[in-house]
Amino acid sequence: GLPISERGVRWAIGAFLIIIALMIGSAASTKWSMILRYFHPKSFGISDPIFGRDVAFYVFSLPFYLFLKSWLMGFIVF
Repeated sequence: GLPISERGVRWAIGAFLIIIALMIGSAASTKWSMILRYFHPKSFGISDPIFGRDVAFYVFSLPFYLFLKSWLMGFIVF
Protein backbone atom coordinates (compact mmCIF):
# COMPACT_ATOMS: atom_id res chain seq x y z
CA GLY A 1 0.00 0.00 0.00
CA LEU A 2 0.86 3.63 -0.04
CA PRO A 3 2.75 5.03 2.92
CA ILE A 4 0.67 7.52 4.88
CA SER A 5 2.61 10.37 6.40
CA GLU A 6 1.69 11.88 9.75
CA ARG A 7 1.68 15.33 8.17
CA GLY A 8 -0.86 14.22 5.56
CA VAL A 9 -3.14 12.73 8.19
CA ARG A 10 -3.00 15.92 10.27
CA TRP A 11 -3.78 18.00 7.18
CA ALA A 12 -6.76 15.79 6.29
CA ILE A 13 -8.13 15.93 9.84
CA GLY A 14 -7.71 19.71 9.91
CA ALA A 15 -9.49 20.12 6.58
CA PHE A 16 -12.31 17.86 7.75
CA LEU A 17 -12.74 19.86 10.97
CA ILE A 18 -12.80 23.15 9.07
CA ILE A 19 -15.51 21.83 6.75
CA ILE A 20 -17.58 20.64 9.73
CA ALA A 21 -17.14 24.02 11.47
CA LEU A 22 -18.31 25.84 8.34
CA MET A 23 -21.38 23.62 8.07
CA ILE A 24 -22.31 24.16 11.72
CA GLY A 25 -21.62 27.88 11.50
CA SER A 26 -23.73 28.33 8.38
CA ALA A 27 -26.62 26.46 9.98
CA ALA A 28 -26.43 28.58 13.14
CA SER A 29 -25.94 31.88 11.28
CA THR A 30 -29.55 31.91 10.12
CA LYS A 31 -30.70 31.78 13.73
CA TRP A 32 -28.96 34.93 14.97
CA SER A 33 -32.19 36.86 15.64
CA MET A 34 -33.61 33.96 17.65
CA ILE A 35 -30.41 33.79 19.70
CA LEU A 36 -30.60 37.55 20.37
CA ARG A 37 -34.24 37.23 21.46
CA TYR A 38 -33.23 34.45 23.86
CA PHE A 39 -30.51 36.53 25.51
CA HIS A 40 -32.63 39.74 25.68
CA PRO A 41 -36.21 38.70 26.51
CA LYS A 42 -38.93 41.07 27.70
CA SER A 43 -41.84 40.03 29.88
CA PHE A 44 -45.31 40.11 28.34
CA GLY A 45 -46.98 40.28 31.74
CA ILE A 46 -49.43 37.53 30.75
CA SER A 47 -49.19 34.05 32.23
CA ASP A 48 -50.02 30.83 30.45
CA PRO A 49 -53.17 29.44 32.12
CA ILE A 50 -51.98 25.82 32.04
CA PHE A 51 -48.31 25.95 33.01
CA GLY A 52 -48.22 29.37 34.66
CA ARG A 53 -45.25 30.58 32.61
CA ASP A 54 -45.03 34.04 31.16
CA VAL A 55 -45.96 34.05 27.47
CA ALA A 56 -42.49 35.45 26.73
CA PHE A 57 -41.07 31.98 27.39
CA TYR A 58 -42.88 30.63 24.31
CA VAL A 59 -41.77 33.56 22.16
CA PHE A 60 -38.15 33.97 23.28
CA SER A 61 -36.87 30.89 25.10
CA LEU A 62 -38.69 27.89 23.67
CA PRO A 63 -37.55 28.40 20.04
CA PHE A 64 -33.95 28.60 21.25
CA TYR A 65 -34.32 25.43 23.31
CA LEU A 66 -35.81 23.58 20.34
CA PHE A 67 -32.97 24.78 18.09
CA LEU A 68 -30.40 23.75 20.69
CA LYS A 69 -32.02 20.31 21.04
CA SER A 70 -32.04 19.70 17.29
CA TRP A 71 -28.45 20.94 16.94
CA LEU A 72 -27.26 18.67 19.75
CA MET A 73 -29.13 15.69 18.32
CA GLY A 74 -27.49 16.30 14.95
CA PHE A 75 -24.11 16.62 16.63
CA ILE A 76 -24.57 13.35 18.54
CA VAL A 77 -25.78 11.45 15.46
CA PHE A 78 -23.07 12.85 13.20
